[in-house]
Amino acid sequence: MTRTSGDLTVEERIYGKEIDLPLVCTLGRFRAHWAQRLAWHSHENVELIFLQGGASSYDFSGLPQVDLAGGQFLLVPAKTLHRGGQDIRMPSELCGIVLEPFSPKVLSGSVFTSQDIATMRRTFGGERPRVETMNGALRALLKALVTELQTFKSETQDGVKKARVRSLICLTLIEATSILDTSRPRAATGMVVAAEKFLRKHHIDKLTMDDLAAHLGFSRARMFEVFKKETGMSPNDYLQRHRIECCKGLLSGTDRSVTDIALGTGFGSSQYFSRVFRKYCGMTPMEFRTRV
Repeated sequence: MTRTSGDLTVEERIYGKEIDLPLVCTLGRFRAHWAQRLAWHSHENVELIFLQGGASSYDFSGLPQVDLAGGQFLLVPAKTLHRGGQDIRMPSELCGIVLEPFSPKVLSGSVFTSQDIATMRRTFGGERPRVETMNGALRALLKALVTELQTFKSETQDGVKKARVRSLICLTLIEATSILDTSRPRAATGMVVAAEKFLRKHHIDKLTMDDLAAHLGFSRARMFEVFKKETGMSPNDYLQRHRIECCKGLLSGTDRSVTDIALGTGFGSSQYFSRVFRKYCGMTPMEFRTRV
């Protein structure tokens, strides 16, 4: 378990052997309000990354970059070399499960039959990463699982508590397998599409969330509720991330000063821009410019 000052970073982890579930190697939860370094690595087994909030991207050796938004999950095949996009994991909240469906002990402690495991092996046995959208059932299961994970090591680990965690993990895997099998596409609401278009169009302006709500014809509270449910981000978070992506292009492709870029992309000052840039990229604008 890892925590940093001000609770900006939270990481909690349990191992399958702790809950008598050989199918699972590790179950982890990560939450950070600032960018963190995530260097190249791989797992001997399959990894499922469930992004519950924020957004992030992942680089894969020899494959295109994968973008992940809140409410989506990523299947990383076994032994696949990957890292955070440009070595950075962006501010996000996620739950990750590393599992070994090909182990001969997978049936022990689980609710699965041999046929279930065969389906899981077929679904998770591909060679390319896959991104799918979580449904309501999967989001609810992950919420319950995270709640159990937060208190698991701080309380007496009796048989009932272990059984509850095992059951929640198995139900989570059942739902994820079903989604991957049917490959249901993600469909954003018309309001969210309009909001994203408006934010991208006006990202250089001094835009307020009240301006956005008025444009959409929604109350501020309802706008935030729908946008967060669909994207895993608040509208302001989406706007800041888009601005930062625009700034990264200007930093790498032009010789404009940091102050000029900051003021030209909607930031009130170079100091504020540098603070936001470090939050999302894990480095200052000048450090980014010297790296590219």
